[in-house]
Amino acid sequence: MFGWLFGRRKQEKFFLEMMKAAAEGEGRRKLFEAASMLGIIIKGAGTDEEKCAQIASGLVNNLLKASGTNINSNEDDQFVAALFSVIACSHFSRILTSQFELSAMLSWVILTAGDIEKIEISNQATEYYIDMTERKAPVLIAAGNSIAKWVNQPTAENFRAVVNVFDHCRSMVGYA
Repeated sequence: MFGWLFGRRKQEKFFLEMMKAAAEGEGRRKLFEAASMLGIIIKGAGTDEEKCAQIASGLVNNLLKASGTNINSNEDDQFVAALFSVIACSHFSRILTSQFELSAMLSWVILTAGDIEKIEISNQATEYYIDMTERKAPVLIAAGNSIAKWVNQPTAENFRAVVNVFDHCRSMVGYA
């Protein structure tokens, strides 16, 4: 109808932008559905970084609980929790198109209730994540894939798979 006004290239570009927006909306819906499955409540409207951090910290809290531990148990569990927080934020920030670094730091602050003494553990986990990413470490790939699968299909079975990878990482660090 408006072909004379918008050339074919503009129409194709517009269509692709519409499809991208629809896909982003679907990813957000799935992420919030997965969070809801674990009882994660996103407090306040907030920014996408805050939403990402709340969902990642909620996921890690659920992983800790499913593994029979908590964020205050020992430094090894804290390190693995921080690592999974970073991995989750990496995935969730792509879905929410939020700033990864800020989301990861906020997630750790939420997990530790702002305990400044535990900030170094988050820094170490982030450095380790960067190193593992560059080396394409299988454990990092397994963790990322299990989280992605859980987001796409938020079932108890898929959450259990994330817990299994989390527990495997805990055993690799040396404490489980």
